[in-house]
Amino acid sequence: MMKKVMYLCLMVALMPFVACSSDDGEDPYPIEGTWISLQSNTDYYEDGEKTSEYNVTYDENNYYQIVFRVNGSVTTTEYIDGVAEETPFEGTYLIEGNTIKIYYTEDQQNIIDTVSFSINGNTLSISGEEKEEYEGVLYKEVYTNTYEKQ
Repeated sequence: MMKKVMYLCLMVALMPFVACSSDDGEDPYPIEGTWISLQSNTDYYEDGEKTSEYNVTYDENNYYQIVFRVNGSVTTTEYIDGVAEETPFEGTYLIEGNTIKIYYTEDQQNIIDTVSFSINGNTLSISGEEKEEYEGVLYKEVYTNTYEKQ
């Protein structure tokens, strides 16, 4: 699930700038490029009441790398102890305002995830939430992931 969240976050950040142009010398595609995870903060809720939180700060050997491309493709790779996972997470993205939609296939199902994003200098922040009802209880995760452009 963490891979999915990280992937969605990066996807959201890339799309709003893919079709933009700039006359002031700024990068017209600020999301394009390689982003490295700095931290992730997640709050967990059951029926609207916060039950726990999970906060992680990544280091140079354990992190997520997200690559947004101008052609609308995105790849997320998890690194553990400096070694890339065997199969990166791949999909496409579309930016609409301050949201990004990430399209991918998981367990032979087409998935669309939507997250909010902002870019401030070389820092990308992606925020979102996931909800699921199980046995009459509404579970929700609210997350914010922060990345640095390489």
